[in-house]
Amino acid sequence: MQLSWALFLCAPVVLAQPAIDFSFAGYAGGGVPLPRVPAAISVRPSGGDDTALLQAALDYGATLPVRGDGFRGALVLQSGRYRVAGHLEMRSGTWR
Repeated sequence: MQLSWALFLCAPVVLAQPAIDFSFAGYAGGGVPLPRVPAAISVRPSGGDDTALLQAALDYGATLPVRGDGFRGALVLQSGRYRVAGHLEMRSGTWR
């Protein structure tokens, strides 16, 4: 009986964790509707490694002129699975 009592006393105690505040997550800190930006380029997955495809699309978009709404355009990813073997970079300029 003493052994059972000792195990009960040594059982780990789960402490309450504070809730994470996501109220400022999202576009422009949240609470702001997403802008409607026309597509500048659209890509679809190749079925293989899409790293070069996506990097080329990002590089192309960065060369587009900024329009009156402050955007260059949207990169639309068609549905499917994109495989990225390495990493992607915003190399020159930004899309906005």
